[in-house]
Amino acid sequence: SCLWVFIGRQGSMNDVDNWLDRDMKGPFTYRDTYQGSEYVGQIYLGAFYFCFTTMSSVGYGDVVPSNSMERIFTIFLEFTGSLVFATIIAALTSVVTSMDTNQRKIAEQLDSVA
Repeated sequence: SCLWVFIGRQGSMNDVDNWLDRDMKGPFTYRDTYQGSEYVGQIYLGAFYFCFTTMSSVGYGDVVPSNSMERIFTIFLEFTGSLVFATIIAALTSVVTSMDTNQRKIAEQLDSVA
């Protein structure tokens, strides 16, 4: 989230079209991203919202990348989200597989006793 705000701040400082300009609660400028601004909470909440919806692959589309740097960051975020998702699925698969193996061993031991 902080990196998303930083990229928007850089775009605003360099007069490049950026997500801060297009935010539904804005438009904001780079000055609004610093501590003490009345909008800083809204900006960081919007940044967290964007990162969470992008990483969870929901991506509502109300906060969108507006320049090349923001698009590159979004691609990185989507890739990271897919890696996290794949890791979670692999871990769950491993747990379920080990449970099945344990059940099979118990059944074999019971069969050998009987």
